Amino acid sequence: MVQITLIYFKKQIFFVASFTILVLNLPPYSTKLKKRTLLSIENFLAVSLPSGFKFILGQIAGAYIGLPPHETAIYTSLGMFLSVILTTYSGRFLRRKLYFLFFQKRKIFSPRNRKLVKFWRKFGIIGVSFLSPVLFSPIGGTMIAVSFGEKSSKILIFMLLSGIFWSFGFAYSWDFFKNLA
Repeated sequence: MVQITLIYFKKQIFFVASFTILVLNLPPYSTKLKKRTLLSIENFLAVSLPSGFKFILGQIAGAYIGLPPHETAIYTSLGMFLSVILTTYSGRFLRRKLYFLFFQKRKIFSPRNRKLVKFWRKFGIIGVSFLSPVLFSPIGGTMIAVSFGEKSSKILIFMLLSGIFWSFGFAYSWDFFKNLA
């Protein structure tokens, strides 16, 4: 039996990271295991798939499994980067082909668009990529950068650096607070 749990947070619905772990039937991490490889496909999928959609879900999945912080950080940043690559190279195509089907009567100068343009002019790709794992999802931050016409190489570089920074920061902060308790 698979239990799917949905969380409604700030007008977004996303799956709980434990759904992936339940599907893969992963045992919790144990220090008694004699042989552990750095790249376990089950652990990689359980952490990287949720982090590709919502960055924090990969961190929660890694903590739930009991992975060491460096593995959680590596898997989370790889999952984010894979979704950024897919979104960057398919984003322009999707925008051209599907945008007009769903958003024909959309206002160009809405308050939301004005805030995005103001934010983009003030901080650019560096600000969007830095705040993407925290405020936006990796896909959302990439779509913002693609919609403003940023070069693919810049999007990939800055999102990779941001993903590495935030994944190691979150992973080691989870570990720090877990050890305090």
